Amino acid sequence: MADEVMIGIIPDLQHRAGFLRYEHCTLVVTDRRLIVALATKEMRRVEGASVHERHRRMSPDALLAETAGNRAIPLAEVESARLERGDFGGDNDVPHPDRLILRTKGGKEVFTFGSSALPVAEAKDLLRRALGDRVR
Repeated sequence: MADEVMIGIIPDLQHRAGFLRYEHCTLVVTDRRLIVALATKEMRRVEGASVHERHRRMSPDALLAETAGNRAIPLAEVESARLERGDFGGDNDVPHPDRLILRTKGGKEVFTFGSSALPVAEAKDLLRRALGDRVR
């Protein structure tokens, strides 16, 4: 079987991990799966934004082994990926960040984009390379 190929990353995302608790992560897109690689508080304190660049250089299997909460979503499990552009001046002038909503066979996952994440158009193009017409 051929080696898994990394297509790209979407850095600086946040994923809800509980009531009012979020995990910072990098979404690594490969030709076989999406890997949610956590950027723990300690990693961000020591490495800052470069944690995402380190994730870019790691192999998919090394990423999964790096932190206990890292996980993979096989591309076959992804039913749809919708990207929504944020609203910065809507209701009560409360900013709403860009979002990625993944619908998988296991349920729905929502990721919000941080300030150094890819622009929505670039993230959409990247995900289309892996998921094709399942990206909206």
